Amino acid sequence: MLPDFPGIERDDAAAFVIGDDVYVGTGMDVGFNLTADWYRFNTIDQSWNPVAPLPGDGRQYTLAIETDGYAYVIGGSTATGSTDEVWRYDPDGNYWNQEMPLLGAVLAASGGPLHGRLHVVGGIDANGTVSDLHQIYDPIAGTWTLAASPPMSVHRGMSFVSGDGVHVVGGATQDFVDTDHHLRYDANGAAWSTLAALPGGRYAGDACAVHAGAVVVGGSEAGPPLEVRDEVWRYDPWTDAWYTLPPLPAGPRRGAVLVEVGGRLYFGTGSDATQRYRDWWTLEVPVTIGEGSFAPQGPYPVPTARLVHVSSSLVPTDRMLSLLNSNGQEVGRWTATEQVLDLSGRPPGVYILQIEGEKVRRHRLVKTP
Repeated sequence: MLPDFPGIERDDAAAFVIGDDVYVGTGMDVGFNLTADWYRFNTIDQSWNPVAPLPGDGRQYTLAIETDGYAYVIGGSTATGSTDEVWRYDPDGNYWNQEMPLLGAVLAASGGPLHGRLHVVGGIDANGTVSDLHQIYDPIAGTWTLAASPPMSVHRGMSFVSGDGVHVVGGATQDFVDTDHHLRYDANGAAWSTLAALPGGRYAGDACAVHAGAVVVGGSEAGPPLEVRDEVWRYDPWTDAWYTLPPLPAGPRRGAVLVEVGGRLYFGTGSDATQRYRDWWTLEVPVTIGEGSFAPQGPYPVPTARLVHVSSSLVPTDRMLSLLNSNGQEVGRWTATEQVLDLSGRPPGVYILQIEGEKVRRHRLVKTP
């Protein structure tokens, strides 16, 4: 366990990562007050420091998304209900700017960054109804647009980004029935698909992408009675399957925050439905075969039927990746920040993954049926 979060105990806070720093703020405190304070945790020296508070009203159930070195705090619940506010945090100047509002106010939405745009999915709207909106924000243009709605609308779902997709797992229905669904929005096809369900129904837990997959921690089952859980599940995108890991050492927890920095998970705050917390943990979660010694020298697995992983240690973030067919024609292109590449729909055969930089490197891939 690490030094406690310095703010008052709370649940339903938000968190984001910029560089080596984790930022945690907002949420409902132990006195049932909505908060607007923010704190930065430096993962190098393991210290906390306050940063500029959110200029708006205190809130909970906000969605925090980082892209291109800025963080965006989106929607949430204030004293008057769901809000459409969007605030951008600049870590260099330590200040917040208000951005263009959402097309529809939401609290407890899911989503994440994809290709420099912010995806906001579902949540509860200003009328108290579960929203089916899928809103996309372009920070450069400062505009919101609507995209395909998910096949199932939930609030308090867990979300992560992997490859070209935004994943939404679990969540609760209008009647607070927990779900085990796993949906993926493909940015290339602009469509939703259904993947392997969670091992159990869950909402108000936490999820984040990790090396070769994703991890889901804690959350609630609707009951009755309401149950807060301590399970930890890992998603393997190669096999489209979930695996159970050792339980959360902090005990049952919902409405906490979970982020990944440098291959380590950081987790804290939240509630067990009896009390709120401000503890702070680093989780040694095994996410790959041979944890600690697995150092791939190229894309893997080869051969593959669908997904291929490109280690961040193999490709600097300023590189581009291109996929060449057997005739040398480019048939796919990604940025190096997209570490899980989806070859679905491509014919079986031999391909070359080309890494573009000062020196061009090529790796042989084999796509199976």
